[in-house]
Amino acid sequence: KRLVFTPTYPFLKGKTYLVQYRSDTAVISKKFKVPLAELKASTTVSNVYPSAETLPLNILKFYIVFSEPMAAGFAYDNVFILDAKNDTLQDVFLELGEELWSTDMKRLTLLFDPGRIKQGLESFDELGYSFKEGETYELIINEKWIDANNYPLSSNYSKRFSIGNTIATKAGSFQVVDLPESGSKRPLILRFDKPHDYALLQRTISVLNNEREVMEGDITISEFETTWGFTPKVSWNSETYSLRIENILEDLSGNNLLNTFDVDNRQGKTDFSTEKYRTTEFRIK
Repeated sequence: KRLVFTPTYPFLKGKTYLVQYRSDTAVISKKFKVPLAELKASTTVSNVYPSAETLPLNILKFYIVFSEPMAAGFAYDNVFILDAKNDTLQDVFLELGEELWSTDMKRLTLLFDPGRIKQGLESFDELGYSFKEGETYELIINEKWIDANNYPLSSNYSKRFSIGNTIATKAGSFQVVDLPESGSKRPLILRFDKPHDYALLQRTISVLNNEREVMEGDITISEFETTWGFTPKVSWNSETYSLRIENILEDLSGNNLLNTFDVDNRQGKTDFSTEKYRTTEFRIK
């Protein structure tokens, strides 16, 4: 018989772990060490999203994308935001007990404290927004942050950004700006009226053929997350296709296709629709 344990996050290279098996009569213990990688890591920060230089006052999250898998548990000690006076902002992020990593440990989601975004909450009344409109800030990622091989990042990373006004409208308003022709594999291009959530853009929009089958293809996100492109693996046919968008698609402030994030439920403004998708048809000639 064999018992297999699959960790939620990868074992760290160079670390020693203890395995214990408890039976009715005894406790069996065994240590094992995960060997270091043969070559030193040179992990870098690939991108930070949103990628725009001006962000809304009520921004909800950052995505930090790394070139290689990272170690969990060190995010809040290695990410800082400085104001124009180089002072570190306090109580900005929502520090969770379990960090929000993608399954490959290459993308971290950093949430800003929603209590400083949703008006009417006690924390908002006391502290207000984390940022100030018109001010400039800098996101700093510390090079001491270790990757999955227990090596630090190759260098510090910084992103300067300024703060605009709040976004308080629903997400998802778009137009088709490039419709491919039949027989080609040219991409279908959508352009949104404002930047949208980088990760959700990659998984909430699908193209269906006339048999209602989801098409396979490659997705590209560009122009500060305002443009979505889909390149099919097979050529387009002369037929009617459907563009299916999940209602959970959000903009940078957490507004989705049904509701705005900062909504007062007491005023009956919340849309409790149970529909998961909305669909738009388009014709390839």
